[in-house]
Amino acid sequence: MIIVSALRRSVQEAHHSALALTATMAVMRITVDWIKNRVGRLRPDFWSRCEIYDEVANACSGDAWLVKDGRRSFPSGHSSTAFAGLFFLTLFLAGKNGAFAFSATFPRSSLLQSRLLRFALAVSPLFLAAWVAITRIEDNYHRTPRLLATHSLT
Repeated sequence: MIIVSALRRSVQEAHHSALALTATMAVMRITVDWIKNRVGRLRPDFWSRCEIYDEVANACSGDAWLVKDGRRSFPSGHSSTAFAGLFFLTLFLAGKNGAFAFSATFPRSSLLQSRLLRFALAVSPLFLAAWVAITRIEDNYHRTPRLLATHSLT
């Protein structure tokens, strides 16, 4: 956004896009934290955070912050941040290159004359966001193995 704004020499455009991105990230963070506290799942390393697990009391002892954080695996903060920021970038690029404006006319010599190229350029950040989400699952950072999921904790 800064590069596009600098090329267009528009301080106002850079300011508005920075404000919109900040608001988007704030709303995403509030939503993700609420879901993590309400739904959250166990992290794969949850049992290593528990010093002692009391089966009678059905409770885990240990550092309270570490135990609480061990129950906040879903949704992934990395994936949510990637999708919020890169979806915003997708909309920004689509607005600048007219990806969804099918009646837009561009000079014959312009690369942006192709509708498919404009669309592909605009949605390309979403592939990076999807890659971040996939690697979170693939690296086993946000998925509790079935063996650990059989224990119910409150």
